[in-house]
Amino acid sequence: MVIYSFNYLEENSCRNSDREPRPWCYTTSPSKRWEYCSKPRCIELNCGTPAIKPKRCLRSMVVSGCVSKPHSWPWQTALQTNERIDCGGTLIHPQWVLTSALCLSSSQPSALRVVLGMHSLRATVPSRQVRMLEKIMTGPDGSNIALLKLATPAVINNQVQLACLPKKDYIVPGGTMCYVTGWGRTQGIGGGRVLEETGFPVIDNKICNRDTDIVADHEICPGNTEGGKASCQV
Repeated sequence: MVIYSFNYLEENSCRNSDREPRPWCYTTSPSKRWEYCSKPRCIELNCGTPAIKPKRCLRSMVVSGCVSKPHSWPWQTALQTNERIDCGGTLIHPQWVLTSALCLSSSQPSALRVVLGMHSLRATVPSRQVRMLEKIMTGPDGSNIALLKLATPAVINNQVQLACLPKKDYIVPGGTMCYVTGWGRTQGIGGGRVLEETGFPVIDNKICNRDTDIVADHEICPGNTEGGKASCQV
């Protein structure tokens, strides 16, 4: 079999057009380097642009935050173990969810489900999508993140969308407003019913570490320098 290697592409498979009107592929025919194929163009997926504008409210912690507008944070996911919602995550790709490694009570994909498109955890709504997991990836060492690969991709719509990822080695500048969302915990009796949000300014790590060197370079320091409460971990 002849394989044509152009533009560092060594597979005989269809791809998005490169200034071409349709997807194309290299062929195995010596007389024809490439040809158009019948596959549709890949859908361009926007990230970080919810159909419903969020409140972006400012309070001290998620447990006392504002109730979000339904589906204004459409990349928010819920992690379900034994029919209980214990944690949240962020949809960063139709088939990948980013979450905290502390949310994993088991390393077995079969022990966890991801629920998308939810505002109230108690409601049964058409926007709800449930996905089993194919794979769980943790690390690297020293980090507190985990990646969950969904067994089937999420359906992207107005209620389920993708969050944007920063560029490699990006440092969030001090003073940047960030927002955290989650169902939180109220009065120690389990998860709240509806999604809540709160915002906080990022403190420069050098300022945060003046007294105690507790924030690593790959972490951000949330809160304020006036002694107020910082955001809780979700």
